[in-house]
Amino acid sequence: MKSGIVRKTTSYIMAVPMNDLDVDSPELVYDRIKANEEFDLKEISFDDKNQCPMLTITYENTDYVVDVNIEPLNIRPDFILCYPLSEESVKRLKQAKLAITTSVTFDDPVKSYHFQIKLIHCILPDKAAVIDLNTERIFSPEWISFAANLPVSPGPAYLFSVNVVPQQNSVWIHTHGLNRCGFVELEILDVPLSKVNLCASVLSIIASKAISENNLSNEEEPFEIAKIHDGQPFQIAWKPYKKALEDYTSDIPGADATRTPEHNYMNAAVYYYNNDTSSLVKITQVEDIDLDKAFIKITDDETNRMCTLAQGTIPSLKKACALENASALVKIKLETAEDAAVNNEHIWADVDKITDDSVYCSLIQNSLYAQDISENDKIKTDLRNITDWVVKINDNRVTPDSAFLIQ
Repeated sequence: MKSGIVRKTTSYIMAVPMNDLDVDSPELVYDRIKANEEFDLKEISFDDKNQCPMLTITYENTDYVVDVNIEPLNIRPDFILCYPLSEESVKRLKQAKLAITTSVTFDDPVKSYHFQIKLIHCILPDKAAVIDLNTERIFSPEWISFAANLPVSPGPAYLFSVNVVPQQNSVWIHTHGLNRCGFVELEILDVPLSKVNLCASVLSIIASKAISENNLSNEEEPFEIAKIHDGQPFQIAWKPYKKALEDYTSDIPGADATRTPEHNYMNAAVYYYNNDTSSLVKITQVEDIDLDKAFIKITDDETNRMCTLAQGTIPSLKKACALENASALVKIKLETAEDAAVNNEHIWADVDKITDDSVYCSLIQNSLYAQDISENDKIKTDLRNITDWVVKINDNRVTPDSAFLIQ
C-alpha cells in the first residue's frame, strides 16, 4: 500500500423505525422517495447478490445507486451515542427487531453523506435512532431531521470517528469511516494517557483536511496539517500499520493481538515528519505541540460551507450567549494586506458581548498576515464576518452542525 487514496468502500446508514409497519413494504419506501422534490427516483431493480431492492436516485445532478435492505437490528453495545435520545427512543431501540439500511458508494464524500442522511430521513420519517455503521455511532432522530434540512452538508467530522482503545497505561487511537471516503484509515499506536487529546486532535485534523481537500499524501511523504509556533509548519507522514508495528514491541495497544479484522484493511499509522532531518518521529515523542491556537488552511468550498452554516445559525448563537452557564468562541473573517498570501484570514476570538448586528470579542490568536493584529486584542465586528462558532454550555460543546441542541 503506497497511496493514501484508496478505492471507496460502501457507506452503510441504518434507521430504526418507531413502528415496524413503516418498513413493512418496499412500496412505502418508493412512495416517500417519489414524493420528495429533492430526489428523482429513476429506476427500481433488484440486487441479486444482497437480496434487496436497488434504487437509482438523482440528487443535485448526481446519480446514486442505493441498496435498501430491511434486516434484523443488531447493534454492538460499544457503539457511541452522539446526541441524547428521548426515553421513548431508548425504549424502542431496545425492543425493535427490524431496521432499514441504505448502502451507497460515495461520489464527493461530503455531498454524498448529506444525500444519504436526507434519504434515510425521507424513507423513514418516524424513527427511534439512526446508526452510522461505518463510524459506529448512533444519532438521535432530532439531529437527523436537523441535518437533513440544512442548506449545506454537516462538516467532514461527521464522516469519520476517532476511537480510543485502552490497554493498561497507554491507548491505541484510530479512525473509522475514512475508507468509505476513499482514504486509508488513520491510527496512532501506543499513546500515553497524557497525550490522548493531542493525538486524537491530530487524527481529526488530518481526516477533516483529507476529506475537504480530497487529498492525502502517499506513504512516508510529508503532509502539512497546520501552522504552529508563529507559523512553523506541522507536518505528518504515515506508514502502513504492519510496517509501523516494526517500531514497537508486540504487547502495545494496536498490535496484532488487539486488532479485529476490519482494522487490518487499508490502515496507516501516523508519524510526525521532521523537516530538518527528513525523518519520521513518533508523535508521542514530540514536545511542545499546541494545536489549540494552530492555523489550519481550509479550502474555499469548506470555508463557504462553514460560513453558510454559521450565518444560518446566528440566532442559536445569540440565544446561547444569553445563558449564564455558556461561553462562546467565534471565528471571524479579517481582510489581509494586498501583498499577503491569502485574501482573508479567519481567527478565533472569545465572545465578550453580542448585539443585534455586532460581536465584541478578544482574539485568542496572533495574525499570520497582519502585524497590527495580535492575541488578546479586543475588536468589534459585524455579525456577517462570523464564519464559524463554538459554544460551551456546562460540559457540552455546541457548533452550527448541532445548533438544534440550543433550545
